[in-house]
Amino acid sequence: MQISSEHRLNPESIRVLSWNVKKQSRPQLNADLAGFSQSVDLALLQEVHKEGEYLQHFCDKWHRSFAPGFTLPGRTTGVMNVSNVCHRSQNPLRHSEPLFRTSKAANMTTYDLTGETESLLAVNLHAVNFSLGMNAYTRQLRDMLQHIDEHRGPVIFAGDFNAWRDQRKQLLDEIAHRHGLTEVGFEKDNRSRVFGRHLDYIFVRGLRVHDAHTLHSDASDHNPLLATLGL
Repeated sequence: MQISSEHRLNPESIRVLSWNVKKQSRPQLNADLAGFSQSVDLALLQEVHKEGEYLQHFCDKWHRSFAPGFTLPGRTTGVMNVSNVCHRSQNPLRHSEPLFRTSKAANMTTYDLTGETESLLAVNLHAVNFSLGMNAYTRQLRDMLQHIDEHRGPVIFAGDFNAWRDQRKQLLDEIAHRHGLTEVGFEKDNRSRVFGRHLDYIFVRGLRVHDAHTLHSDASDHNPLLATLGL
């Protein structure tokens, strides 16, 4: 990642990384994350430790916004938005897994754009996973979409959507159409799958996709997503 001397993102080229880092449990994570994020402006990480272990390359000059999810004594994991410019606002959200009563996190941050009056909204989601029906999953997405609908500027909606059931993917397709979101397609699609279905997605509104591809990493059970976006 390149440290920016500006306080605003370049609206013509916003390099985004989205990755579930599996509670940072594998030692090669730091090396892979450092390599993948060298030219990134915005990193949206899921299952990351609040304590920041294995994130040494994100030095103090980087701006972090953490939303807590699962908590144990001395250890909290959730989602973290990391950027090379300071966020204007942040809004962490937490939803409960109905079966195990654990928590899944989401984080919404906004960023100023050079030469633009409207800001960018970045929504980082770790979706409810274990549920018998669709109610908890739908409720979590509706909470995100309320904020997306209220935002006037461009939107990035990314993360681990745990869309391992047909009903979940159908719901994602429906809400994307209804709320003006476009699913990003990947030239090299190595996204992780469960039951043959992708788990990780990036959706955008008001942004063009210049480039999007996935990488391979043994540092997590998910592969990272990279996209270059612009107005």
